[in-house]
Amino acid sequence: MSEIDPSIRCHYRDSAGRRCRLPRMQSHPTFCIRHARPAAPEPTVPELDLSQELLGPLTDFRSATSINYTLGRLLILKAAGHISARDASIVAYICQLLMQSVPAVRKEMSCSRATSPDYQDLRDVLKATSSVWDEEEESEEQEDLEEQEAPATPPRK
Repeated sequence: MSEIDPSIRCHYRDSAGRRCRLPRMQSHPTFCIRHARPAAPEPTVPELDLSQELLGPLTDFRSATSINYTLGRLLILKAAGHISARDASIVAYICQLLMQSVPAVRKEMSCSRATSPDYQDLRDVLKATSSVWDEEEESEEQEDLEEQEAPATPPRK
């Protein structure tokens, strides 16, 4: 194989510093046909804020239901072509991490109800991050307590 005269070789160098072996184009002063082409302009897709569409009314992701809702919305957005496969996989991975943390969050929440001073830091963190979900859970617990405290009616004879 004959070597190309270095003076007519393409001047392009790759990331390892190797020089292209193709001859320069006659119409271009430094590059071969492969490297003389103008770089393809990157498609400019306007970034849409799909957070409201994806999340809807959700602000808390400490329940499997809220994470499932987000994954369902993600499927709809991906199927409609509104979200890229890369972005969809990132959101799905985050949902997977959230789903794996749900049992631990529930355990922490039950521990925080203990009156021991050992759990004071945990109670402070949970209080600082309280949300609608906590309020719903507390109202359900209050209803359960009221039902337990209500005197049972004697059976009719």
